Amino acid sequence: MFYAENPESRLRFGDIIKGYVGITPVINSLNADFRNSDFNIEISYPNFFVVLSPCCSIEKSLLMIAPLEQVIGTFFRNPYFEKDLTVINKKMNAEQSIIPAIWGTLPPEEKERRLSEGAQFAFAELFVYEKNDLLPAYTIHMKDVTNIETNYYMVDFRKTFSVKCDLIAKNVEFALKYLQLSVKSRNDLRNKIGGFESVKLTV
Repeated sequence: MFYAENPESRLRFGDIIKGYVGITPVINSLNADFRNSDFNIEISYPNFFVVLSPCCSIEKSLLMIAPLEQVIGTFFRNPYFEKDLTVINKKMNAEQSIIPAIWGTLPPEEKERRLSEGAQFAFAELFVYEKNDLLPAYTIHMKDVTNIETNYYMVDFRKTFSVKCDLIAKNVEFALKYLQLSVKSRNDLRNKIGGFESVKLTV
C-alpha cells in the first residue's frame, strides 16, 4: 500500500500538501558583491507540494518542500515502467532502466559494463507518487502512440527549497495536508533520497 489508510493530521516526511508557492532564484551573472549580481525570482503555483523535511525536524516555522509534478511521458515507453511507474523508486538493473530500442543499440561491451554494476537507482533525482483519486488526472501527449491519461505524479529532489510559515510546528495539525505515505513508501522515499545524495557525492 503506497498511502497510509489512517493519515495523521500533523506533517510527516513525504506528505502531499497544498497552500504554498514555488520560488526559484534565477541568477544570470555572479558578482562578489551580491548587490551587483543580475538575478530575478521565478514564482510558480503548483497544485501540490511534497514535504522533504525529516519528521523530527518539522518545527520552528521552517519546512523543506518541493513541487509535485507531472511525470515524464517517456516513462510509458519503457515496458518495465508502464504497468507501475513506482518501480522507478526501487533499484533495478541497467537493462530494465532503459527503453528496449535504445538498449538494443548499445555495443556489447557497454551493455556488459552497465550490467556488471548491478542494481542501481535509475533517475536518482526522481520519486514517483502512486495514482490516487485526490490527485487530478492529466493527459500526456505522446508522439506516434495514443495519448495517456494518468494521475501518477513525481517529485524532483533538485527542486527542493525551504519556506518559513508560522503554521509549521511539531505535532500541530496542518489543515492543507492531502495524502500521507505508508511507512513502507516513506522508507522508499528516504532510500531514494539517500541514493540521490550518494550520486551527488561521487560526481
